[in-house]
Amino acid sequence: MLRPTRSLACVTAAAGLVSCVGAGAGVRDTGTQISVDPLTTSLGQHQTAVEPDSAAVGNTIVSVFQIGRSTAGAAAALAWATSKDGGKTWQSGTLPGIATSQVEPGSFERVTDPAVAYDRVHRVWLVSMLALRKGQAGGVPTAILASRSADGVHWEAPVVVVAAATDTGQDKDWLACDNGRRSRRAGHCYAVWTIPGFNADRLAVSESSDGGRTWSPERSLPVDGFAFVPLVRSNGAITLVYRRSHADLLEARTSLNGLRTLSRPVRIAAFRDIDVPSPRNDVFPAAEIGADGREYVIWRDCRFRPQCRVDSLVISTSVAGTRWTPPRLVATGSGLSALEHILPAVAVDPNTRGARTRLAVMFYGLSPANCAGDACSVSAHMMFSDTAGRRWSRPQDLSPTMPLDWFPLTFGARFLGDYMATSFVPGRTAVAVYAAATSPFDGQFHEGIFAATARP
Repeated sequence: MLRPTRSLACVTAAAGLVSCVGAGAGVRDTGTQISVDPLTTSLGQHQTAVEPDSAAVGNTIVSVFQIGRSTAGAAAALAWATSKDGGKTWQSGTLPGIATSQVEPGSFERVTDPAVAYDRVHRVWLVSMLALRKGQAGGVPTAILASRSADGVHWEAPVVVVAAATDTGQDKDWLACDNGRRSRRAGHCYAVWTIPGFNADRLAVSESSDGGRTWSPERSLPVDGFAFVPLVRSNGAITLVYRRSHADLLEARTSLNGLRTLSRPVRIAAFRDIDVPSPRNDVFPAAEIGADGREYVIWRDCRFRPQCRVDSLVISTSVAGTRWTPPRLVATGSGLSALEHILPAVAVDPNTRGARTRLAVMFYGLSPANCAGDACSVSAHMMFSDTAGRRWSRPQDLSPTMPLDWFPLTFGARFLGDYMATSFVPGRTAVAVYAAATSPFDGQFHEGIFAATARP
């Protein structure tokens, strides 16, 4: 069941750190706000935070997200929030040395697409991101950066993983580390991203074997894909899940040598979806791997609804990325089945395996049915499976219903992020990390990243 609601109570300490703890009862089924946007520059829409990713090791959870989302894409800065007690209390701050508008500034104008991973061998947390400089004549020079921290609280200035050779030459990075006890490549971390192309995109890879201090030169591979997610097995083999860039198709490829070469593509599924122009969202795979090596992919799809009129969630699984089960409906119950389901996130409890693997899935529902644009509201929900995705619990509400015009704009559409996150901590507990908002006032938004702990 969902733990009691907590509102934000934060204290600024030395070095700009912010400690947040629940401040008593609030609105039922709302989590704790863990984001603080201290910036006031004209670049971003402030008092906003979107697009969180998270990772957990034991009771420590590290989350990263954008703050000050820009109407032209990306954000004024990235922020972090870390809990060392399973989501009860949080510390937060901004990642230093990235954007020019920060107190600890860097050389980039905007930043986006944060992803976080833990390197067990070097005992370090890593964050990858896509940074953008202000170019000439409309150009946007980009670079993949990586920040590192030994404790998830004190962060070093980022290093440049790879700077693009041409303007707008990179997109949608992701990050994973090989923590396998049986892997010869344990301690290698992989940053992956897309190199956009007119006729076909390409996969790009860089790796670090020293805890993110240095990174290899870019390897460009002829894989036409977007939103790559590397899933690393305990023996070091990698399954790469992605969306085909120029087709409504989800695919996977495997690698036995650290993404130097890849197998031929294997179809996960052709997807069918409803166009949802606002909030901005697309069909990106949410993917995780279990302790036993089984892989789980969830996405939004309308195939199980009459006349394909509304998107639900579907799941497919694989043992080693080479053969995937037919898509199955993730049943969210009669109360939500008529609503559009968007932005799913999935987590796998590392203390479970086999037929009793525990999953947590989080998603937003748009209401009322068949709404459009700012006439829609959004609410966050979580549900569990203790049967490796075959049966699901009733959804738990993580937020109240929130009108879309409480959220920032990007290119004319409301923006909650292209993804959100959830992670398991001990005690069968999942910690959901998501964007939520209250009504704007004083001429600015009041939207941020929230965390809520839930159990089956």
